[in-house]
Amino acid sequence: MGKEFCEGCPHKETCFVKEKEEFYSYGFYERKLALAHRRKRLDDPAEKEFLNLRAGAESLVNEVYHQDGEKTRFTGTIKVKNASIAKAIGTNLKRASRFLESEAKQEHSAG
Repeated sequence: MGKEFCEGCPHKETCFVKEKEEFYSYGFYERKLALAHRRKRLDDPAEKEFLNLRAGAESLVNEVYHQDGEKTRFTGTIKVKNASIAKAIGTNLKRASRFLESEAKQEHSAG
């Protein structure tokens, strides 16, 4: 835009248009634009539900990963894979039993 376009504007002080030597310019930075799109997407309830599920899955992976100090007891791809599946099943069973115990305690204390 030419400078004469913005000369008489009452919103000149609060405008996001940047003054250059011979013209005015505005633009969007890719990172800021991506962040704005992400923030808008996070307002969607379906997206929040998905992120809650993802957080639960990531916490399971973190819990299983740190149980044995990042090492497996077996060698071989198939054995390591089966051990990882068994550890995930065991961790889920522990979580389920803790949840059921906390529910039982809440019911017992409530009534």
